[in-house]
Amino acid sequence: MLDNGLLQFTIPRSGFSPIAGLPVPCDGTWDFIVRADGRTYRASQGVARVRLEDTGPVRATAIVSGTLADAVDVAFKYELRLSLGKGSQEIEIKPTFLFVGSQPECQLEEASFVLGTQLKPADITFGADVPHSLYRAAGQSIHLLQDQLDHYTVARDDAEMATGKRASGWLLTDGLCLAMRRFPEQFRKGFRVTDTEIRAELWAPGAARRFGRGAAKTHDMVLSFGVAGRQEAESLAERNQHPAILYPGGEWLARSLGLGEFPLPTKETQD
Repeated sequence: MLDNGLLQFTIPRSGFSPIAGLPVPCDGTWDFIVRADGRTYRASQGVARVRLEDTGPVRATAIVSGTLADAVDVAFKYELRLSLGKGSQEIEIKPTFLFVGSQPECQLEEASFVLGTQLKPADITFGADVPHSLYRAAGQSIHLLQDQLDHYTVARDDAEMATGKRASGWLLTDGLCLAMRRFPEQFRKGFRVTDTEIRAELWAPGAARRFGRGAAKTHDMVLSFGVAGRQEAESLAERNQHPAILYPGGEWLARSLGLGEFPLPTKETQD
């Protein structure tokens, strides 16, 4: 169980299972899906185990690791890192997938992290050069796709509604905000929203790329609940895009030997 005072959820230690206790509109179901060489591999069809990495008073982290499988084979392994900060309604989500197939490489056609939801009809806002808000009626699908560094499209039921250059990598609907780091820079990326799921497309369908055996890719996302509006969503995405970095200075690093022994610049070495 992870508990930070505001959010509390549980995941069984073995076996693929829902994440119990996530706030609405999430229903706790999830999946990690990779399509390659015409086959679809899912975390929900593989094995899984959970371990706690950190249970400190400021931060708690659980890691779900397992296999992505279809009915015949296992071609990918994955690790899903979920972190809570004290007193926050944000969950840091870091999915990693690793190709372990028998072939030297595969053609990667899709990689998506899927959150199960029970979404009501509502506006969906995507961050971009000029943010876009579209109303999603029951049964409709809204899709943001960054298919090039300087080109994205927004579609409703696959009918193009808007285009632009660079999306900011966040969506907001019904108080829920999901943000993905380096969204335009690591195209093809996308978000697809339906009644029953929010699909974060880490590699969006529509084009394939080579992916070699032993290659792995990690993505950084943050999921937040109770987000009041666009300004708060933009702030969340900015913190995810540019996380704080603590730099103690060269003198402290040299004394700590954390990076091994190295000399510090002096007047003599700089002259």
